[in-house]
Amino acid sequence: MSSTFLQQAIAEHSSRHTELLNSLSQLESVPETLKEQTRLVDELQAQLEECEANVARLFEKTRNQRRNADPGFISGGLKFSQVFRSRKEKEKEREREERNKRLFAEAMAEETVERDRRASLEQALSSAQASKTELSNQMKEYDNIMAKIDALYALIFNGPTPGFPREDELEQAVQASLTVVERAKAGYNSENEALEILSRSEKAFRECQTKMKDAIYWATASMLAGGRTAEAKEGVALKSAHSLAQKAQAYVREAQQYSTHVRSLENPSIAREMPIRKENDTEFHGT
Repeated sequence: MSSTFLQQAIAEHSSRHTELLNSLSQLESVPETLKEQTRLVDELQAQLEECEANVARLFEKTRNQRRNADPGFISGGLKFSQVFRSRKEKEKEREREERNKRLFAEAMAEETVERDRRASLEQALSSAQASKTELSNQMKEYDNIMAKIDALYALIFNGPTPGFPREDELEQAVQASLTVVERAKAGYNSENEALEILSRSEKAFRECQTKMKDAIYWATASMLAGGRTAEAKEGVALKSAHSLAQKAQAYVREAQQYSTHVRSLENPSIAREMPIRKENDTEFHGT
């Protein structure tokens, strides 16, 4: 390709080149924005799943408190026997009923707050997914413009240049080098993504360990002092530990999709099944 021909080709396609570059400049932030939006959608999805589990747990808690607070659950024989109770016994029964009603009201309020949070998360997730879809369409347009620019450059610059007999050979060598660089870059990005996912798995396991310590604390408190409050908190801590262990394992499996260097994680018992505590025992055992 002579220099005169090259100058002529550049001049002929300059307006098209400028048009493509202007279009590309309007979309230059799309790749990074799409990546951030995808991360936001994943985070909102994880929060919503956790919130769904909390709503289910709080629903059971509210239902149990409703049973305790509803006098209709007292048997007819027990109601008849209350007539013959002493004044002190009746006062204790009244205090118990008031306490159960208060606990029921607190449980219902807690469930309502979590349901409102779920509705907000669902709305935020829907909006984020819509934005991601729009960005994905813009990303397709971005890729299309880049392809047109590459085709334009190939049209102008391809072909031998006088005085450079090995030009094509050198271009092929450069292209091969670029391919190696892109492959290395893709490998790095994949490994980096796996590392970020594994960091979330490690965080989930640390939170699981904390919840197990909480469960042991409340199990000990239940043995020493008794009471339903300690038992309930023990159960909540165990459920949270079980859920976190499963989440941590899911993160490991996700990381394995990005890197072959991530080894499979030994399945801990807390992830396989909900542990239970035997009577008068602070150690937890499988169900």
